[in-house]
Amino acid sequence: MSEMKKPKEIAPAKLSATLILMRDSSNGPEILLTERPTNMSFAAGNVVFPGGKVDKADFKAAEAIVQQNNPLDDIEDAACRIAALRELEEETALSIAQQNLEHMAYMAHWITPIVMPKRFSTHFYLFPYEGSQTEQLVSPNEVVRLYWQTAEEALANLSVGKTTMMFPTRLNIELIARFSKVEEALAFAHDHPVVPVLPEVYKRDGSIWARIPEEAGYGVTEFPRDDLIIGH
Repeated sequence: MSEMKKPKEIAPAKLSATLILMRDSSNGPEILLTERPTNMSFAAGNVVFPGGKVDKADFKAAEAIVQQNNPLDDIEDAACRIAALRELEEETALSIAQQNLEHMAYMAHWITPIVMPKRFSTHFYLFPYEGSQTEQLVSPNEVVRLYWQTAEEALANLSVGKTTMMFPTRLNIELIARFSKVEEALAFAHDHPVVPVLPEVYKRDGSIWARIPEEAGYGVTEFPRDDLIIGH
């Protein structure tokens, strides 16, 4: 086993955020999933959670919120939460008031390996959806399919090749599949500190693999590099 050679210039990891929106159903908790167009430059055709990059306006709004003696006292965290809600509305037309920012459960933090040319530092948040709005395809350049599905159904479609997913998406869906109610997933997220995951890429037996911390709680620590695309 040998470590991969570091690139001469390490690409910066762009800050991004994603929202795992959940609701209870008779078949168990459902997750809101989106499918990206096949012509996109990143993660083309993949099934992902709504989300995207954090922009300057998100930081500006976060600064104002933190200054208001809000329970959220970290500007970057607040900006990520704001970005996750903004991206949700831009991609699905579902609107969640910013008063709910503090109720979003921090679920995970994945960072693209340093050996990759395009990198993200993505924060995952979990939120229970109890609204009456109907999701809509409002951004066809970013989303070509939008649907609610249980974790088990999503993983079954992945296993037979009906869909493709980035590895962090898959692992977080596998994690959610452990729970029979949304409140159980929320309790888990609130009770377990987030361990940042920066996969370590290495060579073994002629193949490229990646390793993640056991403390991250996914039940897996090694996997083929081909699985590893980190975004949202």
